[in-house]
Amino acid sequence: MRILSGLIILASRASAFNLYALPTLRSTTFSSAKGGLFSKSAQHSGSLRTSSLTVRAGASTDRPYHLGSLNRRLFSVGGAVLLASGVSSSPASGMEPSQPAALKIERDPEFPGTSMPRLRAITERVVSLTQTELDGPWPDVRRRLLWAGGLRDIPSTGHAFNDYNHCDLTPMADQVQDESNSDGAVAGISRKNALGSHIRTASLPELGPGGSWSTCILGAGQNPPSDVAHVQFNSRIAFKLVWAPPLYSTFVLVDDAGLLLAKGTPQEGSGLPSLQERKANFNVVRGGRYAVVAEKTAQ
Repeated sequence: MRILSGLIILASRASAFNLYALPTLRSTTFSSAKGGLFSKSAQHSGSLRTSSLTVRAGASTDRPYHLGSLNRRLFSVGGAVLLASGVSSSPASGMEPSQPAALKIERDPEFPGTSMPRLRAITERVVSLTQTELDGPWPDVRRRLLWAGGLRDIPSTGHAFNDYNHCDLTPMADQVQDESNSDGAVAGISRKNALGSHIRTASLPELGPGGSWSTCILGAGQNPPSDVAHVQFNSRIAFKLVWAPPLYSTFVLVDDAGLLLAKGTPQEGSGLPSLQERKANFNVVRGGRYAVVAEKTAQ
C-alpha cells in the first residue's frame, strides 16, 4: 500500500492523481445539508474540467468570490499529474517506518511548463482583491494586479497591463523560463523573445517555485489559444485581463478556462491605457473563450 501525505486527493482506480485545490471561482457547486452527503456537479470549459465544493448553500455562481466568501474548489487541470513520493505501510523487519517524503513534482502533462503551486497562489491573491482595490486609480489597481500575479513593480514590469498586449499573467516553471520562441511558433512574436533574466528578477519568491511574467496575448483568440504562455512557455495562464466592450471602462480577469475571477472599473482620468489600446485588447481575444465573460459584462 502506498500512502500519499500532505495532500487531499480524490483518486480513481487508476494510478494518475489529477485533482488539486484552488479557490472557488465560478461554476456549479457541491452543496450539503448538515451531516448529509454532498451532491456533485461539474462543468467543462475548453480543456479545463472544474467542480467546486461550497461550504455555504446558495452561493452565487455569476460573480467572482473574495476572501470574505471564499470557498474551495477542486480542479482537474487537463489530467494534471501529482507525482508524490510515498511510504510503505509494511516496513521490512527490523527497519523503522520511513518518514513521509516531501512532494517532489507537481506537473500538468498538457502544459508542463506551468508552475502549478504558483498558479494556485496567484489565484488566491486575485480573489482576495477587494472591489475598492479594483475600482481605484489605475496606477494603484495595476500595482495590486502585479502583486496578485507575483511580480515586483519595477521598470521591467512597467509594460504589464499598460497596453493591449501584455495582459496575460503566466506562472511558468523554472525549466521553461529561458524559452525564446526561437522556432517562431508564436506568430507576431520575435524569435529572440528571451525573458528569462527579467522573469527571475521580477518574480516574487513567496508565491512558490517558478516565476511570473506578463506575457503577450497575441493568438489568444484562437481555439486552442496560440499565445506566448501556451506555446512559448507551454504554460497555462493564471489570469488574463480583458477590457469589456462597448465602453472599455471595465476589465475582467479570467482564468485559463475563461472563467471569471474578478472585474474592476478603474477611475477615469487616472492614467488608464488609451481607449485605442483597450479596444485592441478585446479584439485580440474576440472569438475565443477569453472574450465570453467580457461580452457578457457588456450586456
